[in-house]
Amino acid sequence: MISYGDKLLASTNLDIVLVSDTGNRDAWKRVPVTQQPSEYFQVFEGGEPDGFLEPGEYLTQLYCLAPWTAPDGTNGVYVGTNLKGLVYMTENFEEWRPVFNTGEDRVHSLAAFGKYLFAGTSPKGRVYRWDGAQSELVHQSRELGITA
Repeated sequence: MISYGDKLLASTNLDIVLVSDTGNRDAWKRVPVTQQPSEYFQVFEGGEPDGFLEPGEYLTQLYCLAPWTAPDGTNGVYVGTNLKGLVYMTENFEEWRPVFNTGEDRVHSLAAFGKYLFAGTSPKGRVYRWDGAQSELVHQSRELGITA
């Protein structure tokens, strides 16, 4: 969960970012991000499903949020996913687009540092940095996941 300008944002396990202007009860808007199925997790909202592994139950999970200003001056909020290691971004809190692909399975952590956006991944425990145009591997950890 992050605050950005006059918004509070929370990532979820159901391909939704919750956006609020106040943080109050009933003041949260559900905004879809990838609108793509994931091959890694099966998640259920509410009760158990009627059958096992029914279509549409593999939803992309959103692990982390980070604000960042790209070198070209573009301000946005970025989200790490379990959708083939993609990072999505928004400038308006309504429309999200993929901007960076780590090539890993999951992006668990994001952080703006200097002129780069850093992404921590799993299952290989790698850290990537992205300059808004190109990415590079900057660390290979002994651990299997970079989670924060």
